[in-house]
Amino acid sequence: MVGTVGKLFLGLLLAGHFACGGGDVTSPEEQIRALLETVERAVEEGDLDSLREAISEHYDDERGQDKKDLVRYLTFHVLRNSNRHVLSRVRQVDVDGAFATVRLHAGLASTPLESPDDWSGIRASIYAMDLQFAEEEAGVWRLVTALWRRATPSELL
Repeated sequence: MVGTVGKLFLGLLLAGHFACGGGDVTSPEEQIRALLETVERAVEEGDLDSLREAISEHYDDERGQDKKDLVRYLTFHVLRNSNRHVLSRVRQVDVDGAFATVRLHAGLASTPLESPDDWSGIRASIYAMDLQFAEEEAGVWRLVTALWRRATPSELL
């Protein structure tokens, strides 16, 4: 497993819901799915400004972290890790009014993950995540809390 790279990915993905409005994305579920795709790119690029904006001022998690703690954590790991490659699988998106829950599995490695079918030689951190978002403005979803655990490569498939 890729310790700090995995932690970086976890933090980035937990934080990584960007404002998304207009264009062809209309339903809340489509907005959430588009955001998750954007998150993968942001993780790989280390786009901290967008990630900071994507975290709700009301963020808190079971570990007692608030937005300030999460931003500090993300900044440390982005500065420390220059190579980040993501492969994720969204398992479920449930939208209930202005709230959404996302279940996904995601892997992060310091080398590209070409395919989920070939893990030979790849060292990656893999997580199962339950993320909760709130639509704080029309079409703008922000992360409000997250739960995660380590997962196995077979769970990502």
